Amino acid sequence: MRLVITGDANPLPDMFSHPDHYFSIMTVHPIVGIFGSPYQLVFATFMFLVPFLTKKPLYSVKLANWDRTRSCSRKS
Repeated sequence: MRLVITGDANPLPDMFSHPDHYFSIMTVHPIVGIFGSPYQLVFATFMFLVPFLTKKPLYSVKLANWDRTRSCSRKS
């Protein structure tokens, strides 16, 4: 099967290849890192404290004890 490209071969719209887009991404990237890390810590603290303070059991103990390294290993 042959692939024939007709017309403009640029798969991205013109708005993404404009230099302003590059500099806006460069500006947003550190902001996401700065504000994303504390948000993740607050969310993880909330997810721990709510069941702990309400003395509720975990919804899924199996999911809480899930080990990615074991599930991804291949059995030979």
